[in-house]
Amino acid sequence: MSGAERRIHTFDCRRGRPLSYVEAGSGPDLAIVNAYGVSSKLWDRVVDRLARDYRVILWNMRGFTPSEYDLKFTIADHADDMVEILDHAGARRMHVLAYCSGTKVGLDACVKLGQRVQSLSFVGGNFWPLAGYGPMNSRFATNLHKLGQMVKKRNFMAPIVVTMMTGKASALPMVAENLALISKEYRDLVVAPFASKGAVLTYADLVVNYYEVDATPYLDRVTVPTFVIGAGADAIVDPELSPAAAARIRGAEYVAVPEFNHFCMIEAPDALSELVAGFLARTGAGDVAATPIQGTA
Repeated sequence: MSGAERRIHTFDCRRGRPLSYVEAGSGPDLAIVNAYGVSSKLWDRVVDRLARDYRVILWNMRGFTPSEYDLKFTIADHADDMVEILDHAGARRMHVLAYCSGTKVGLDACVKLGQRVQSLSFVGGNFWPLAGYGPMNSRFATNLHKLGQMVKKRNFMAPIVVTMMTGKASALPMVAENLALISKEYRDLVVAPFASKGAVLTYADLVVNYYEVDATPYLDRVTVPTFVIGAGADAIVDPELSPAAAARIRGAEYVAVPEFNHFCMIEAPDALSELVAGFLARTGAGDVAATPIQGTA
């Protein structure tokens, strides 16, 4: 069976820069909010399945190509991109599926989109910091945070990090440990944000900003149907964050999948797709009477 046809759209956004996104399929709109610096191609097989019943919209987060290094984006800026993309796509109401660092981008965008949001789903969600949770347990995430802080303070370290993360050298213990945590088949995907000095500086700024933003106020105000998928074998993001986040969302559904790792969209695309499709069907397959997400304090 051939995959769903992809339609690429590019338009000039609020900054006078080109902003691109991909859509596939037709039906109720489903926006997939991907992680920082990672290609949306991770989602190809999931998109093929969900595009049978939905118009799937996804994009690559900006800031990781030479023409975008100067953007200095934050979570809020990426959320603004999401809103502009959905506006350009003519998406009047939509479901949202967020992954990894796309979690807070999706939450922030949903505040701005208000009643247009019909449901929220999360997989591999990075909800830290979260009230009452304590420190991160994931060594990868902890090391990445430290690396981001170091590069933000000492920009001259960026090219050194490029060399280390691309496997040409490994002088810093935190880098060596993180590379050891990544399966070789996924390593190129994980190190994509470290391909150049400019990309590393972008990523460092984003990582530091990400962990400055508390997810708690967003989660406490979510009132749309919400589905949180816990990836039990996740070595990148602490899997215990997912049930903790779900517990803060009124009426949220939570399912733990012990065999899912951080790249379940590659390793188990059919299982992930069926979980998401099942949740969307339970919410009404596009006919959810959504309640707006309230703004954060």
